[in-house]
Formats: sequence, C-alpha cells, structure tokens
Amino acid sequence: MTLQTATEYLNTLFSKTSGDVITLPEAYSAFDRDAHEVRANRIWLGNKLTFLKRYDLVKPLYIMKDNSQVLEKLQLTTHGKSILQRPEVTTNGFVEEAPSLPKEVPEIPKNNTAITLTEVIEMLSELHKKDKESTITFDIKLREGIVSVRMAQA
Repeated sequence: MTLQTATEYLNTLFSKTSGDVITLPEAYSAFDRDAHEVRANRIWLGNKLTFLKRYDLVKPLYIMKDNSQVLEKLQLTTHGKSILQRPEVTTNGFVEEAPSLPKEVPEIPKNNTAITLTEVIEMLSELHKKDKESTITFDIKLREGIVSVRMAQA
C-alpha cells in the first residue's frame, strides 16, 4: 500500500468525526462494514492498521481485558493530523494549525529507477530554499535501525 492509498484510508476512517480518536465500531462504520462480522472485521482492520502504522498515521490504543491487551480505539498521530490538516493542541492548551503541505514539490523521477540519498537531499534542499521557514525531517529505515536526518535552516 502506498502512502497515497494509506492517506485515502485515513481520510475515510476519520471522515465522520472531527476528533482525533475513533472506536472500532466507528472505524467499521466508516467503511460500511457489517458490525456482526467480528472476525472478518478484525482481520480487515489488522491489514489496514499495518500500513497506517507503517506511515505513522495512527496509533492503536489498547485496554487490558482478561489479562491481555485488546485493541479499543485508533488515535491520529501528529503526522496523521498534518495529513488531514487538523489543528494540533499544544500542552499549554493553545491550538496550533497543522503544517500545510508544500504547494510545490520537487519532481521525482517516474522511470522506476532508484534514486540516491544524494538526489533526495538535493530535492529537499531545493524545497527548503523555496520555504526558508520550514524544517525538513525524514527517517531512513535500515535493517540495523533508524537513521534520522534533520536539515537545519540555511
């Protein structure tokens, strides 16, 4: 599943609420799933949740039931909120608008060839030059762990 597809699922999941948390029945209802098909719904949601978590769009919320964790709700992450362009409430209670997506995104080669890290950094540098106020952060996931790269303002 691509980020675009995961974003479409996220939009549908949270389309009927302005909140950042939804219950499982609300998730099933968003996709018009039969509430009585408990096993099928759990399998379906598990598949979707794999990708929504991979792209850091939602966080599962569990409760303890009979000495085991049971999924109860789904909560938007900060990244999920920014994708849906929902405001972020800070710890001091003020509402901070979610960052908007850039209007101009550098062209990404469409010839199905791999791009190098140097090319990615050059594209991000061009984007950063167009919006000096931005801070660009991305993670590179390696088998050995995660390397975090932050581009400081010039």
